[in-house]
Amino acid sequence: MNTGRHSTVAKLGRGLQKALPAVSFLDAILGIPVLLRPKSEFPVVFLLAPPRSGSTLTYQLLTTAFQNQHLTNAGNLLYTMPAFGGWVSEKLCSSRSSEFKSKQGFVAGLCGEAEGLRFWSHWTGITLDDSTTDFKANKAGKLKNKLEHLCSEDTAFITGYLGHVLAIDKLKKLFPNAVFLYLQRDLFSNAISLYNVSSDDWYSVKTKSFPEVQSKDRFAQIARQLTDIHRLIIKQKDERFYTLRYETLCEKPEELIADFQKFAGKQGVHLQRKPSAIPNTFPYQVKTPSDSKIYQHQYEALEKEISFLDDEVRKEMKKML
Repeated sequence: MNTGRHSTVAKLGRGLQKALPAVSFLDAILGIPVLLRPKSEFPVVFLLAPPRSGSTLTYQLLTTAFQNQHLTNAGNLLYTMPAFGGWVSEKLCSSRSSEFKSKQGFVAGLCGEAEGLRFWSHWTGITLDDSTTDFKANKAGKLKNKLEHLCSEDTAFITGYLGHVLAIDKLKKLFPNAVFLYLQRDLFSNAISLYNVSSDDWYSVKTKSFPEVQSKDRFAQIARQLTDIHRLIIKQKDERFYTLRYETLCEKPEELIADFQKFAGKQGVHLQRKPSAIPNTFPYQVKTPSDSKIYQHQYEALEKEISFLDDEVRKEMKKML
């Protein structure tokens, strides 16, 4: 049975989503089990990463390792009713353990971890396109208020929405009790993964330079997309940012989770471990430019794009190439 992003079930869900804005007021009624809880200063973990960098696996690892609330497909389906959607997710998914499977970022099932384009764009104005992202401070504040009832001091809110790289400064102000996990993958392997999943069209986050490079070849587009996203993150890095290499995550996931928990604690963000087991390792691949002519073209495009960056960003990105 097809349970992917383009399955019949997923299409029916998107159809239902279109009708939900008209009944969003019901959250005040259906969400009563959550809204009657005391408010708390809950910890938040934002995962910041480019597409095809291993972000879904990292998101799944975080939600498996720590006591948390996160956006499930059920919660994303009920995106205009975050209190009710959170309650539904608790009831359906509290005993679920991740299978660490996904297809192009989509995790199947009502309890699958969701990025939440519909959810985040509705409540914060943050889309996957910089030209349409317009931060909605008032609505974002209302969302935070509901999350303060949904979560607790021992229950973090964890999110893996890729669009958050377009509004990091706004998120810092909205959630002062947050840490940011900056995921880096071997830059060339990341680029090839993007090329393999979409060799003729833009994929996922569109940065401000999208119109400028839209007419260029796919190698140049990918190189600009990745350097843009990393630059956005690097320019916002401060003491609340934890930099993580995807390859390290795959080789030593338990060690990495322990280190991240220790880091977060030093920032005043106390993450509580769950008893669920974490795999010892995850498989990963590292590509090299010599594998094919296409790979060589992509490597050259990355080198060229990195050469245009300012010293701070260029130095960091050269470590990834």
